[in-house]
Amino acid sequence: MSRLMWIFALSAVTACKCGQISTVPPTVAWSPSSLSFGAVRVGESTVRSVKLEALTATPVEISAITVMSGNLPGGADGFTVKIEPITVDRGTAQSLAVTFKPTVRQEYGATLILTTNDEEHQTVRIGMFGEGAEPIMTVTADCDVGRMCVGTAVESPPSIDFGAEPFMRPVQLDTSRLPQVDITNDGLVAMTITRLQITGADPAAFTIASGMPTLPLVKESMEGVNVPIRFRPLNETQMSYSAQLVIEGDDPMKPSVTVPLVGTLAPNLAPVVCANLIEVAPPLGCATRDYRPEWPMLLTVPAGGYDFRSSRPVEPGSTVKFSASSADGVTTCTTDPETARVGLTYRWEVVGAPAGSPGFTTGTMAEYTLSPAPTVPGDYEVRLTVTDPQLHATTVQLRFSVARTEDLIVRLEWPGFAATDLDLHLVRPSATTAGSPFSGAFSYFDPVTKTSGDLNGYANLRLPVWGAGTNFEWGGQGLCDNPRLNLDDTGSGGLVEDISLMNPERDAKCDGGRCSYKVFVHYFNDTRPASPTACVADGTPDCNDGESCTCAAGSKCVAPPPNDGGRPLGAGECRAAPKPVVKVYLKGSSTPAATIPLPPTEVMLGAPCTMFYAADVSWPSQQETGSLPDGGTPPATVIDRTDAGFARFGRRQVGDLRQCRPDDTMTQWFNQTP
Repeated sequence: MSRLMWIFALSAVTACKCGQISTVPPTVAWSPSSLSFGAVRVGESTVRSVKLEALTATPVEISAITVMSGNLPGGADGFTVKIEPITVDRGTAQSLAVTFKPTVRQEYGATLILTTNDEEHQTVRIGMFGEGAEPIMTVTADCDVGRMCVGTAVESPPSIDFGAEPFMRPVQLDTSRLPQVDITNDGLVAMTITRLQITGADPAAFTIASGMPTLPLVKESMEGVNVPIRFRPLNETQMSYSAQLVIEGDDPMKPSVTVPLVGTLAPNLAPVVCANLIEVAPPLGCATRDYRPEWPMLLTVPAGGYDFRSSRPVEPGSTVKFSASSADGVTTCTTDPETARVGLTYRWEVVGAPAGSPGFTTGTMAEYTLSPAPTVPGDYEVRLTVTDPQLHATTVQLRFSVARTEDLIVRLEWPGFAATDLDLHLVRPSATTAGSPFSGAFSYFDPVTKTSGDLNGYANLRLPVWGAGTNFEWGGQGLCDNPRLNLDDTGSGGLVEDISLMNPERDAKCDGGRCSYKVFVHYFNDTRPASPTACVADGTPDCNDGESCTCAAGSKCVAPPPNDGGRPLGAGECRAAPKPVVKVYLKGSSTPAATIPLPPTEVMLGAPCTMFYAADVSWPSQQETGSLPDGGTPPATVIDRTDAGFARFGRRQVGDLRQCRPDDTMTQWFNQTP
């Protein structure tokens, strides 16, 4: 302290008149202005304090402390406080403790009244509020359709009926779809769940799907827990099940709640089966047709089974695949209501096929490939049987047809002549020249393209002889639109030949206008024994080699070739003449567009090496494809060419009445001879 300050203080003391000293009045301060105890569990207590202070040097005297009830039901009954007088000195705060211990679940309100020596605050009033509370356990059963719950529930009193449940379910219901018991604390103080247990007759059939929570389980006010319950029958003989979920807690009004649980066994159902002919792979490299995208339309089996005869064309020799596994998931089909596809067994078997078909293998997987490949045209029937682990079975029939679907099919038949060999020839337009009826017959394999323009049995056999690369590439790259010799001397003794072609319009001569494919028949050889009937081919009208001469009706005179290789003349044999019939089929039709010659007309081939010009097949141009107003294409037409007569291709050896041989020694090929 400075000297000046000391002098000032001393002067003040010296000037004091002690007889005139006045007393400073006491001033009290308190906080808080009110006491809120909140919710307190009945029977338990909590303490709040009022802080008292003296704001002046004169002590504050609290001479009386009382509690007066307010308007709330509990009044002052739950509050206790010491009522002894209190002296509060300046600088030393005092705490006045108030205890709130409710005895009943209700609201309490009172006023704490302090009587003081503070003239301005002789009475201090402090409001006190509290509530006696208990946990309130509310239990409800829930199976809301909004979450696709399976089963039914009664909220109050709570109970759950799980309905009919299969012994084995393919995919367990998601927990969100299960019936559940909701336990909530609607009280204002914490609730403790001490027991959560499934008891009763069949407790093992019911489980808490989310797992048993750890007990004791404490839930604050307005908190709760959802208990989803799953029902699974214990075996396949017990039909009804019952149990109960027991919940215990510290709600004094409702310490225990029991929720009845019931369920029944659903009868085992047979598998739900669907099937599809999923794939057809035609022979010789044609594009595979995939029918898997058709699954959505096949999930329900039509009455009588599936009929693919008009929707799944199958060419002879095609690889045919079936499937019983729908592409949209295991729970649609083929599936078992109880086990999905787990444990299913399959049996595929051909139960119907055209006469002459081989035996087919059975299949035991979900997919089945017909083996061997079907070759005989006609209707086929496949039976699929699917069996579940409980030996319940479902059977489905599938029908399909094998048919020729090529755009152009030419067939040669010569019934009754088992020992003669006739060859069918199909000649492409690009191999022909104008003005020569038999042009294109026995076209060589072109040295540049290695392609022959005439498909016949002899040329087909010469492919390996002519070397790598020789082919019948008549259209685009690949084998699918190449001509095919399907049947060669087929039948009892060799009575049928068959050539087919896809996309005839792909020939170069079909670009810009119609084009013609020629059809010839060549008499290749005759292995019949010698005829006892003699004749002489003398060169007069109708009496050359292969003509009538003096032979009986239906026979022709076959003369021996001379040494110079010229036209056969002289003494020969009368031989019955084979009668070729050519049938032309268009666009997969089973009815021929033309039969040449049309019965009862007959054409007779008199001697080996004779070539018969049967027909022209006039094919629409590339530009005409899809040109009709409806998007179709003008039809092909067949022109009878029997008026062109006969020609000779190749030669017979001296003295040989039977075998026609190549006359070109360089290429071992056949040329048109005089």
